[in-house]
Amino acid sequence: MEQLKKWGRGIRHFFWKWFLKPALYLFLGLVAIGTVATVGLLIVLYFRGTFSFPDFSKLDDPRQASFIYDEEGEVLRAYCSYCRKVIPLKDMGKFTEYATAAEDHNFWKWWRKKNAFDVIGIIRAAYRNAKALDSKEGASGIWEQTARNVFLEEKMREQRKSDSEFVKWERKIRQTYIAALLPYHMTRERILEIYLNTSHCAHGLYGVSICSWYYFNKQPPELNTAEYALAVGLLRKPGASPFLNPIEAKRLRSRVLQQFVDEKLISEEEKAQGDEYPLPEKRSDDPRNPAKHFTELTRLEIISDGQLVDRGLKVHTTLSRKLQKVANASLERAFAKIFEINHEATDLRGIAILAGLNGAIKVFAQIPSFEESQYRIDQIQRPLGSTAKPFAILAALEKGLRLRCDDEGDGPCKLDDSRGAKDGPSALAIPMGDGKWKRIWNFPSNEARYLGPITPMEALSKSHNTAMMSMVLGVKNSQAPQIITKEDFIRTLVQFKIRLKTMNLEEGRRKGMLIRPELAQELEIPENTVDPGLTAIIGSVDVSPLDLLRAWLGFLGGLVDPYTIELVEDAEGNIIRNPPQNDPKNEPRNVLTDEKKQLQLIRGLRGTIELPRATGRRASWLLPEAERQLDFQVIGKTGTANSVFLIDDQEVSRTTDVWFVGCTPSYCGVVWIGREKRLPLMPSHLEGQAVGQISGGSTALPIWIDIMKVLYESQPKEFFPESTDPFKPFKYEQKPPPPSEQPIADTPNLTEGDDF
Repeated sequence: MEQLKKWGRGIRHFFWKWFLKPALYLFLGLVAIGTVATVGLLIVLYFRGTFSFPDFSKLDDPRQASFIYDEEGEVLRAYCSYCRKVIPLKDMGKFTEYATAAEDHNFWKWWRKKNAFDVIGIIRAAYRNAKALDSKEGASGIWEQTARNVFLEEKMREQRKSDSEFVKWERKIRQTYIAALLPYHMTRERILEIYLNTSHCAHGLYGVSICSWYYFNKQPPELNTAEYALAVGLLRKPGASPFLNPIEAKRLRSRVLQQFVDEKLISEEEKAQGDEYPLPEKRSDDPRNPAKHFTELTRLEIISDGQLVDRGLKVHTTLSRKLQKVANASLERAFAKIFEINHEATDLRGIAILAGLNGAIKVFAQIPSFEESQYRIDQIQRPLGSTAKPFAILAALEKGLRLRCDDEGDGPCKLDDSRGAKDGPSALAIPMGDGKWKRIWNFPSNEARYLGPITPMEALSKSHNTAMMSMVLGVKNSQAPQIITKEDFIRTLVQFKIRLKTMNLEEGRRKGMLIRPELAQELEIPENTVDPGLTAIIGSVDVSPLDLLRAWLGFLGGLVDPYTIELVEDAEGNIIRNPPQNDPKNEPRNVLTDEKKQLQLIRGLRGTIELPRATGRRASWLLPEAERQLDFQVIGKTGTANSVFLIDDQEVSRTTDVWFVGCTPSYCGVVWIGREKRLPLMPSHLEGQAVGQISGGSTALPIWIDIMKVLYESQPKEFFPESTDPFKPFKYEQKPPPPSEQPIADTPNLTEGDDF
């Protein structure tokens, strides 16, 4: 027995000496090393700020997307670097139950009230990862994900940039630390609201509100089960965006739907229906914003007063989405027709703008698209062509001109459309400054090129250059009374806020290309303003589309600046910018104060649409029903600008710019089409055949008609006063002032037979 005990002690000593003791020392050594390493790591992390107390004010981060809306309240564009729209929990629909079911199904358990960590979920994830020899299944709950979303933005960027395991684990440790503190600073409802407002769903978008809008064009409560499942899944895995990876998006949605089934939120049948529901389609051109140049114009106006990005502003604009789409499509059709004949016209440019009389812009359509060119061409200055003629007529009306000889008054009523000339250059000529004279031409038409003595009404409606020029002082051989000067015309342009072209002052003086300094001083315009010359009356003056639109608004009412913004709200819904018309500084300025002159001008501009052979007749409400496109009265003027080009050693005049500007009693619109450089819109020949010219009436006017046709589908037709009828003699009947403005007589009332 003693021997057995001795052997036992020997065996124990042997195992202690050679196995247990070394193992114990090794274990204690490892513990010591681990402790030192852990303490060292904690010290390093401490000095790196990993355990610094978080700034809980970040939970109330005010950053959210600013939105620009159309007139119907539909979003045109969001401006943000941190793109989200903060909404309360009550406006999130079923996201509150679906998100917790998928991301943290024990979130509402009683033992999680002050506990950020789902211990059961962590153990389950660890077991599954160990079983699969992988670490794909995460265990981060809503508290931890919120800590990451709100407090660790910089760390996440650093982790992605460095791809370092140390940075990754440092971030996870800080995430865990902050998550442990959160339950002591807010309720579960508040943390869920923050989580759903800050989670990333790809494409730089954050929060369920803006993600619902971006993917489905809906508000959160409007989503169906399949859409909720995809949206919730994207909060977990943004890389599975259906616009980037549709196959993975379907798998993700199916997994989330299964979680809904497991939590008894939906049935197996509903899951099957959700699996078959189509994914949102990727859009090459965002249909939610058909007016990107318009939104850029709006953005520039906002940032002139302050910041737009991330301020949560709601910018309500004047744009009609319906009319904008019509204008876009019509411009594209016109461009296709030009390019079909002229394949070299790859630099085509065009714009259509429509505004109400108060200046509210309803349409701002431009080609090329915003992706091709962010340059807005509303300010491009191009020759007006015949759209300049109404300004000349207005200047002449101020000097007593009558549009027809049977109109009341005794002013001149005949212009000289080159008496005695039939074809070729007219008898009228303008000085060229070197002692030479240049003959004025009319473009060929389907009638005689020159008509001799004609009324201003006929000259304007048929857009005859020679007749219009015959009333301008300085034109040679005119037999019409020359009642206006070039400077009268310039005064009229400036009166209606038309900005004239400028050039280098010294160069302009040296070449004699500037207007008189005295005139510049009188009109309060820059002294380096270019003198447009006598032919400005028939369109050689360069003007921008927006300036032309503003002037025509002034023809009908007060002169106003076109605007895009109705009102602006801040993130709390307070109005911080009122409609422009509510600002006394923006009250319309009456330029055309003489009602008689205004009615005469409107009458002349109705003639350009309604009279036989008028250049804008296709917009007439008097056409036979089979040809009629508009059934209401409009005024307008076509414009076609030409330049001379050397083609096959011959000087050839070709069209470079086409215009149409027109109004109803409530709206005015302008259309311009040209090229980036002043080049022909059409070739002179194609496959050996001569190619005809295009004009404002054939190219720009149809676009304007398309817009107006749709506009007046939904509102009453409008008509101008009876006295503006171009078929009848003009007789002005002054309206009596309102009773409140009528003078009170100082003398007794007179009866029949009293002597004045």
